[in-house]
Amino acid sequence: DFQIIGSKPVGRGAFGTVFAARRIADDAPVALKIVLHSGEWGPERIDAERKGAILQERFAKTHGMVPEVYDCGLDGEDFYIAMAYVEGPSLETQLRQGGPLSAEEAAGHALWLCGFLEKAHAFSSVVEGKPFRVVHTDLKPAHLMIPSSGERKVLDFGIAKALEESRELGTDIG
Repeated sequence: DFQIIGSKPVGRGAFGTVFAARRIADDAPVALKIVLHSGEWGPERIDAERKGAILQERFAKTHGMVPEVYDCGLDGEDFYIAMAYVEGPSLETQLRQGGPLSAEEAAGHALWLCGFLEKAHAFSSVVEGKPFRVVHTDLKPAHLMIPSSGERKVLDFGIAKALEESRELGTDIG
């Protein structure tokens, strides 16, 4: 269904590796995250990533602000998430290459991020009969993409913590 472009990943995290790819059906650009079933992470990590992908897909449909999820599933014991590829620099790249932001530009990003956090923390969805809410635990300039279209996107929504609402303090599954 997807074809990886090149041999080098475009991103790496603690739990997965992201490759630039194309969807074979329509040649759409895709970010393909591969989460290997291995060692200490095993099936619990795969399950958490799967639930995170479901929540990201629903959040994207409701609010945008994160890449749309096209598909996810098992490939043998490993798990993949195919999502929209966001072209453009991250806020981190802009800061490293362009230096400090103007007060107006910094305030614009801050207001947008506050709006994202408000929506993310109020977001709730039922997955497999259990209600979950989301807390993004790794929000940083490298995870805020600013494409030329101007529509910002938060990356690594999949590493957000999905907290089961039925527990008083929540259950960390991600």
